[in-house]
Amino acid sequence: MTFYKQVDNVTSLDEEVDVLQSYFPNSVIYILLYVLALPPNILLAYLSLKRGLISSRVKYPTLGMTLANLFGLFGYLIQNSIYLIALFNDIKFSLFTCSFLRTFLYNSTYVSYFLFPVLAIDQWLLVCHNCELSIKSLTIIISTCFAIPMAVAFYDLCLQNVVLYDFMFTYIRMSPYTTVVSAQTISDKASFVLFCYLLRTFCVC
Repeated sequence: MTFYKQVDNVTSLDEEVDVLQSYFPNSVIYILLYVLALPPNILLAYLSLKRGLISSRVKYPTLGMTLANLFGLFGYLIQNSIYLIALFNDIKFSLFTCSFLRTFLYNSTYVSYFLFPVLAIDQWLLVCHNCELSIKSLTIIISTCFAIPMAVAFYDLCLQNVVLYDFMFTYIRMSPYTTVVSAQTISDKASFVLFCYLLRTFCVC
């Protein structure tokens, strides 16, 4: 059964939703990779927050990016940990719970995708054009990047009634439009990295 395909007869669905065993290998790999990513991000957050260690303006975009990374790491680790516990203990969840895990916690990983190019542009403006965004402007931009994925998650969970087949759970409540944007965001990660690399290259030049 193809995931992200809309469930036609929602009234026939069971009240309790199964977790899918096919996602198990992916879950283990993601947990291992995300656990490895925690120490450097925690260290960088500590260095940014510790008074006197980083005094230049670069601490603010660095701290914003690090907090976004940690937000996504913890959200995804919690989601996959709950998935594994449910899988090994044959636990079923309500549709709301499954949808919450696959919207709010899953969308936490998108914050860093939004911030990555935005902060690269900030660095490019600062180094190449001597145009310095104020701390207030940076705070608003960073807060917006946190808010957008959570607003989308709230819409999926509370403001629409479309149910889709999923790859982690049997089905979840999620808009098909969100899945298109999510897939595009994931596919554009390589473009984001290339984009930021080019900005850094131009700054050096």
